[in-house]
Amino acid sequence: MPEKQYWGKPTPMGRPKGAKNKWHQSPEERKAYLKDYKATHKREEQEYWKEYKRNNSEKIKARYLSNSEANKVKIRARARELKRELLSHYSNGTLKCVKCGFDDYRALTIDHINGGGTAHRRLLKGGFYAWLRKNNLPEGYQTLCMNCQWIKRSENREYKGIAQRINDKN
Repeated sequence: MPEKQYWGKPTPMGRPKGAKNKWHQSPEERKAYLKDYKATHKREEQEYWKEYKRNNSEKIKARYLSNSEANKVKIRARARELKRELLSHYSNGTLKCVKCGFDDYRALTIDHINGGGTAHRRLLKGGFYAWLRKNNLPEGYQTLCMNCQWIKRSENREYKGIAQRINDKN
């Protein structure tokens, strides 16, 4: 008799108690079951990982150091790809500044059309580009080069501190 389909890995502590039949459910049913299981056994799982890290710290450190350079390269590549994807979306597929046409992606940024970008980024606490993708590329943003963005900030008085005092004198 062929083996039944296995729908993923068990939790770190092994197969949950009484879950013999749960491993052969549909993926949706199993996902709901594991979500419920993790919610009810969260403390046990935290203790397991704490103990694992304490007992295997050298092994974890060695694995991290052996992969750190490769991981950095992958992370940078993913970040560049995400930036290109978002910049081209918010510049209508052209990957250039919507005001002046500058096309070097290293100096292009996403701008909040109605201002308030600093406050919005503070609420997010990092990961603005990931937030845009996660929220299905919402409206209200545009691609600007840094020069156009600073000009816009100056024209709309979206700046604070020294720049404001200097600009108010002129």
